[in-house]
Amino acid sequence: MFIVIEGDNGSGKTTIAENIMKLGYFFVTEDNKVKVFEIEAKKLARGSQKRYEAFLAYNKLCGSYKTKMNHILLVRYWISTVSAEYADGLYTFEKALKEAEEKERIMPCPDYVFRLYCSYEERIQRIKKRNMKIDNYSDDISKERDEKYNKILNVLEKRLNYMYTIDVTNISPEKVIEKILLLIGDKV
Repeated sequence: MFIVIEGDNGSGKTTIAENIMKLGYFFVTEDNKVKVFEIEAKKLARGSQKRYEAFLAYNKLCGSYKTKMNHILLVRYWISTVSAEYADGLYTFEKALKEAEEKERIMPCPDYVFRLYCSYEERIQRIKKRNMKIDNYSDDISKERDEKYNKILNVLEKRLNYMYTIDVTNISPEKVIEKILLLIGDKV
């Protein structure tokens, strides 16, 4: 099974992925080869074609694990790559949706995509708490970007029959895992 955890910064993706990993999933995002791709892509300017292409290369590498292993898990895939490029101003809404259609057609398809939605206010609080430990935080955390990012994810969820949103604003990671396990059932 191929599971993807999506969501904006501060939504709890890594926390949830680390818990799912305990169920016997290989956490692709933490593989050293994959990490290098992600780190290099993050160095590029937000909203640039080069950054978008670098993240697509990262997504392609992550997707290639589907043919190598039975139970894989990753944080962020082409869905968030396309959504971020719309939110960061590289593409119009329409162009981003066309990019999403193409990526869905050509990229390995996950069995499940779990989008962790967190209210803007709560996400900002989580990011601030996390930033007490991280001094180099540079992501755009504006309300406008948040709205654009969620706008496109709402549309993509309607188009992708394997994508589910879980509102994580006021629930514990344990409750999120329970919801995920209910959705995937005995396919763990």
